[in-house]
Amino acid sequence: LCDWSSDVCSSDLSGRVLVFGQVERSGRFPMSAASTLMQLMEAAGPHPDFADLLHVRVLRGRGEALEEATFNVLQIMRGASDPVLLDGDIVVVDKSPLGQMAAPFQASREAPGRDASQTDASEQ
Repeated sequence: LCDWSSDVCSSDLSGRVLVFGQVERSGRFPMSAASTLMQLMEAAGPHPDFADLLHVRVLRGRGEALEEATFNVLQIMRGASDPVLLDGDIVVVDKSPLGQMAAPFQASREAPGRDASQTDASEQ
């Protein structure tokens, strides 16, 4: 495996990477569209309210050779080194601590069958 730094490693653009978690579009992305972590994040669209951009995990390899690295996407946006992704990498965007606290409230706002214009007698 190569170093995580884009200065040391180049990527085969014929492969695919997988992203899931708190993103708008999870799934496999071709390396031609997402050869670095920032390119993948732009393609996948991190969820604006719930994505933990301070701790985006990249899993590389299999079995005992599995490596995991955590990246701060906000620092990359400010000019830090953008890691190169390799064919088969898995990117996990976890829920932010704030998103974990807000999730129950988000779910109650999106409850099916409830129209915001309707009010219960207990709310009046």
